[in-house]
Amino acid sequence: MAKKDRLKAELEAAEQELFRVIGSVSMEQWERETQNVGWTVKDTLAHLLSGETGNLLVAKRVLGGESAPVKDFDLHRYNQRQVEKLRDRGVEQLREDLKSARRETLTMLEGLTDEQLATRGRRTTGEETTLEAVFRQIARHMQTHADDIRIAIES
Repeated sequence: MAKKDRLKAELEAAEQELFRVIGSVSMEQWERETQNVGWTVKDTLAHLLSGETGNLLVAKRVLGGESAPVKDFDLHRYNQRQVEKLRDRGVEQLREDLKSARRETLTMLEGLTDEQLATRGRRTTGEETTLEAVFRQIARHMQTHADDIRIAIES
């Protein structure tokens, strides 16, 4: 199986698991706090949307040779600001926006060669990465937070 096919399978599996988990969330459970202190289940969904679009931007920059770390970048502060910006969106809108962002992620991946997946660059944090690693991080990020949501609604 080609790298691209493995990455696509990881991304699709993570998405399916997340939407399976959030499909069982009741109205009141969206307001339950998760392991991420101060974030509700709904906030975590908003964070996933922000993470997907942010990582996609990183991937585009790496591919274009434009990766540029941001001096003194604070990932936690950035994540909090993004969640706050999305707080007014309803759950259904967040779901649809996340599905749309994932389609964009998969479309970008589909257009890449294995050679392009090896392209090196830097994340906003300054961490060195490859395009392959960015796509793998997108999948892991969704899996991790799907678990956070599952734990919150089962408690």
